[in-house]
Amino acid sequence: MRVIFIRHGKTKGNNENRYIGFTDEKLSKEGRNEIKRKKHEYPKADRIISSPMIRCRETAEIIYG
Repeated sequence: MRVIFIRHGKTKGNNENRYIGFTDEKLSKEGRNEIKRKKHEYPKADRIISSPMIRCRETAEIIYG
């Protein structure tokens, strides 16, 4: 079994250089577009395990549907 970690896309807080660790921010428009553009670069997956944070779930949804 191989485990691959993927960082979530950018949020408004990331773009403003703020620490967003425990905040539950959505992806920014820029973050969504970047993930969509690079979607083909991510590996195939049999199982997806995600943090419950909105930004993480949005990222996984964009990549893996």
